[in-house]
Amino acid sequence: MKKSKKIIFIILLVCLFITPTTLIIAQAAYFIRGKFKDVFINKQDYFAADKLYSISTIDSTKENIACDISEQSIFVYNHDVSTGDYNAFDVTFDIYVWLEKALPEGKAYTFIYYEDGVAQSISITSTEHTSPAISKTLKGGKCSTESFALAFCYEDGDDLTNVPAINVVAVPTSPVRLSGAVIGATFVPTEVDTCSVTGRFENSASIDDNAAFKYNVRSTGPNISEGKVVLKWNSNVLTLINVNQSISFTGVENISEGSFTKKYSWTAQNNNTDTFTFFRNNQDGYWNGEVTWADIEGQVFVEYVMGVE
Repeated sequence: MKKSKKIIFIILLVCLFITPTTLIIAQAAYFIRGKFKDVFINKQDYFAADKLYSISTIDSTKENIACDISEQSIFVYNHDVSTGDYNAFDVTFDIYVWLEKALPEGKAYTFIYYEDGVAQSISITSTEHTSPAISKTLKGGKCSTESFALAFCYEDGDDLTNVPAINVVAVPTSPVRLSGAVIGATFVPTEVDTCSVTGRFENSASIDDNAAFKYNVRSTGPNISEGKVVLKWNSNVLTLINVNQSISFTGVENISEGSFTKKYSWTAQNNNTDTFTFFRNNQDGYWNGEVTWADIEGQVFVEYVMGVE
């Protein structure tokens, strides 16, 4: 083989080796910088509920949920309700239940739970919450659910103006790695006669440890399906990648409303939660500086609009 051909052959071999190696190194560096650290490093451990939302601590500000005065059910899961994926391990957790303010003398709310399928109840009359009301375990190796309920001491026609709300918070105690996955909500007994929509990021983790952010939209109210929920966001900062675990959603529109550049609308449903997942988009260099959860919340807006076609 001539010398020139040998040189060309050697160069080709070097290129074939360097190209995939360089790509692997580049990808590794990309992941190490945390762009997709939540996908590749932080294993998903399931601890969630249908009406309790991620909070930092027991006393953090919670989602307000308007509920019927007869009874409000709550379900806590060890699995992803959309995919059926479940934990292989048991999750033990404490439930704290307390009033936001005192009830009139002789009045009490009731917290209902189940032991071997039999309903048990605890009267809730205090604002104290230094000790859990009960402890429960979600068994691993299968989809497990624990159900609870709240009952109020009111009847139709009672004046519910300024009645005490009640807090429910679930705190995992085992395994230890789930101890920060606190979820809770504030339940407000009311004769629900208005429609409302609220949105909040699941923000219990460090911002720097996540490339993807989940945003939960909660809708309540009678005849709410007569309108639409409208979600707007700044696509220079956040890219919507799935809706309720599906990547095949359609209907995203371009808009120009302040910093909001995209919107997505859907038919509202009563007592419903929709989950949206956003990826970081650094088009404006937004993520290069110090970013807080309040900053991220400001990049998304949700509202209920009556009669939208």
